[in-house]
Amino acid sequence: MRLLGLSWTQAGLLFAFAGGLTVLLYLMRQQRRVVTVPGLWLWHAALGRRRTARLRSRLRHLVSMLLALAIVALLVLALGDPRAAPNGDGAARTVLLIDASPSMGSGDVRPNRLAAAKRLARGAVLAAAPGESLLVAQVARTTTAMNPFSDDRVTLLQAVERVALQPSEANLAAAAAFASDVLGDRPGRVILFSDGRVGQAPFELPPGATLELASVGTQADNLAIRALAVRRYPLDKDNSETLVEVQNPGPTARRAALELRAAGQLIAQQALTLKPHERVRRIFANLTGIDHTIEARIRPLDGRPDALAIDSRAYASVPPRKRVRVLCVTRGSLYLQAALLVDEFLDVETIVPDDYREADSYDVVIFDDFVPAALPVRPALFIHPHVARAGNPLTVTGDLQRPFFDRLARDHPLLRWTALGDVNIAHAAGLVPGPDDEIIGGSKRGPLLVAGRRANVPFVALAFRLEDSDLPLRVAFPLLLLNVIDHFVGEPGQDLVSLRAGEPLEVASHGGDGPVRVGGPRGPITAERRGGWLRFVPPDPGIYHVPAAAGPLPMAVNLGADVDPTIAPSRRLDGFAHPPRKFEPGAPRTALPPWTWLLALTSALVLFEWWTFHRRWTV
Repeated sequence: MRLLGLSWTQAGLLFAFAGGLTVLLYLMRQQRRVVTVPGLWLWHAALGRRRTARLRSRLRHLVSMLLALAIVALLVLALGDPRAAPNGDGAARTVLLIDASPSMGSGDVRPNRLAAAKRLARGAVLAAAPGESLLVAQVARTTTAMNPFSDDRVTLLQAVERVALQPSEANLAAAAAFASDVLGDRPGRVILFSDGRVGQAPFELPPGATLELASVGTQADNLAIRALAVRRYPLDKDNSETLVEVQNPGPTARRAALELRAAGQLIAQQALTLKPHERVRRIFANLTGIDHTIEARIRPLDGRPDALAIDSRAYASVPPRKRVRVLCVTRGSLYLQAALLVDEFLDVETIVPDDYREADSYDVVIFDDFVPAALPVRPALFIHPHVARAGNPLTVTGDLQRPFFDRLARDHPLLRWTALGDVNIAHAAGLVPGPDDEIIGGSKRGPLLVAGRRANVPFVALAFRLEDSDLPLRVAFPLLLLNVIDHFVGEPGQDLVSLRAGEPLEVASHGGDGPVRVGGPRGPITAERRGGWLRFVPPDPGIYHVPAAAGPLPMAVNLGADVDPTIAPSRRLDGFAHPPRKFEPGAPRTALPPWTWLLALTSALVLFEWWTFHRRWTV
């Protein structure tokens, strides 16, 4: 036997104290009064009979004291909450696997499939045989045990209630491996409460273990947003375009409305007719009014409900704009100065090379056909750095005649939305990059566009003068220039347009180490800041407001692309060598915990002691 409420030592100490106090009370006697009587001869007969009954009186007091000690012992044992000894290796064990994937949030079963699965799991707990140990586990991308093996109904029912919807697909192979690990070589049952929308992969349970499937859910319709992306136009950053991908995973056509909202206000809408199993993309161009975040919603128009709400919305964040101070050191290049006027968020100051002293108070510095005496302490763009000076981050070796961009790192952020393959160049400086530098573009004879760092300060070098090429006459030139500036001043985390719920997130953050509150769609959550990084796991899709130096930074979190929008329940599992049996819920057992019987016995003893006391049997 084991005690769950008190340890055996605590129970023993409590009984010793309470029992000793009870014995002390019984040993205490009322002081006899001295009474003066006219003669003792009248009392001789009575006193003689009292002496003959003294032994019987003592026995009565002893029985009364033993009854009191028994009541104390039963109360202490009830406080200890006694249970049967832990099950041995051959005892029955049951693992309850509850599917918590997004499809279990479908409302075709009221209030949803997960609630129905939890009702069945509670029934399995209440129908467990005496001495049977159960373990409750939540199944999603990973399988999480909600309690250790236990036969305590209260503990098990609380574990069932703690299971909650997760934003990731269920991994049945991982769940089976978990069940195999916790069962080991012992026989047992594994009961899966699911709609069957789980990953199918070959796996095995341990020998002697059986699998039962408790199916939930009915046929239901669903509409899903599979992707959402938004970007500002590079030359008109007040306007943007948004791409939305929607899917009808059902077997019948659906009519729906696709809505875009910014700051809660409707800014665009399209009516759609989706064929069975169709997946389409829609682009909303020239959108204004998008400040930081955008939300896409899909809403049915055919009168049929959308059973699953979690994938009917998607979110995207647009990095906030901020003003950038740019120092342009040039002898009067109108091409360069005109390109810097494209973006109204650039505060540009232009000086001649002779006036250049330092650039500490600027965010970006541009050196046009000029190399300073020392490397700048701010990110810098070097245009035609042909002079071998200490301020040149690259080594110069001669001159390149009529080079072309034969090689381009087209996936690099500096080359977004640009086409440089047919740019004509008269001549360029021969540059030798460092071992850690990136050659973004170049000819067969040498690099033409190089990016790197010196003293941990980024730089970009363009090997030729603007006037010696036709690059300034192309749309690619202001795009390239703005890409370079964005590359220099972009804050960490701004390129994270959409993140996945349920996965660890790490964002650069300023401030001391310790817990930080992050605003979420269901209220604040706690994140941990350490070493300049903020780490947390967003539990739900939505917009999260992460503390940053310039104010809360909005970040969009969505379901992963691997979450299947098909929610039709499946009654079979293909990964097992033998098909699972159908779960048959048993009748609830009315077994009460032992402490209730102890309290009942205590009450009976108290009643018996009261009866015997008033009958003068124990006094």
